[in-house]
Amino acid sequence: ALAKLFTLPGLGFLTAILSALAVAAWYRFCRALFGSTIGLYSAFLYASHPAVLFWGNRTFMPHALFVSLTVFALYFLTRALRLRERKSGENREVAIEQPTTEQVALKKRFASLLAGLCASLAFVLRPPEGVWLMAVLGVVVLYPKARRSLAWLALLAGAFFPVFGAAALNTMLYGAPWNTGHFYFT
Repeated sequence: ALAKLFTLPGLGFLTAILSALAVAAWYRFCRALFGSTIGLYSAFLYASHPAVLFWGNRTFMPHALFVSLTVFALYFLTRALRLRERKSGENREVAIEQPTTEQVALKKRFASLLAGLCASLAFVLRPPEGVWLMAVLGVVVLYPKARRSLAWLALLAGAFFPVFGAAALNTMLYGAPWNTGHFYFT
């Protein structure tokens, strides 16, 4: 299905394109937390990291795609929480804006949906590394303002389809939802 959308030769560039887009998402994520100067430095360090450079241009390797999807999930999580982007040099703790209109609430739900979708796609892609994604979710759950501000139903709806689709596929192929091509439990 992706080959029809991107053409077969263009499909080889999908990992590289997503890795490049992840640099911009990492900049926006870090800018929301630490300011524009730190966001720019961290995006440069992320883009010049040897693992990102090596795995980002390898076609169909799950390592770069997992990291890119995780970065997208973090970016959409900051959008869902409506973190205010701080000016450079401003030293305050991260503040969460409360939505004031229905349009802002709709954007928050959509960002929550995309955060759940990207995080669950990353989890389905590399289940052993899913432990780290659960740790991030645990931090969000423990932070009271984030717990109240996040659109949990949209986040879970975004996470539902990839996880249960992979579980259904694993059941058809391997006989149980927790069995995969790498791990087979009897």
